[in-house]
Amino acid sequence: MVSLYPYLKYVHITAAALSLAIFVVRAVRNLQQRSPVLISRQLPRLIDTLLLISALVLMWMSGFYPGVVDWMSVKLVLVLCYILGGMFTLYWLEKRRAQLFALLFCGLCFAAIVFLALNKPEI
Repeated sequence: MVSLYPYLKYVHITAAALSLAIFVVRAVRNLQQRSPVLISRQLPRLIDTLLLISALVLMWMSGFYPGVVDWMSVKLVLVLCYILGGMFTLYWLEKRRAQLFALLFCGLCFAAIVFLALNKPEI
């Protein structure tokens, strides 16, 4: 039987890249104080749902659970920080400097998430 793990991993990576791309476009438009990009409200939700479901199934298939595997626990905290930073960037902050700082924070969180996913260090 062919393992679905590699295919699901590619779905997860693609969903993460699309989610990041849509977030960056929305954040840059927000920083430029332009009207929002005409992206359906459902598209980001669909992509993020696919990202979450694929992450949960990959976690179940691999056995890398938060609380059991230290780097997965750190990755989960970083994902929550990324989501919260995105909410600050897009919705809660008014000043451009604060929005830019929150956007850079999200970029650092995303880079750290990718680093942990690629290297799986012992923490």
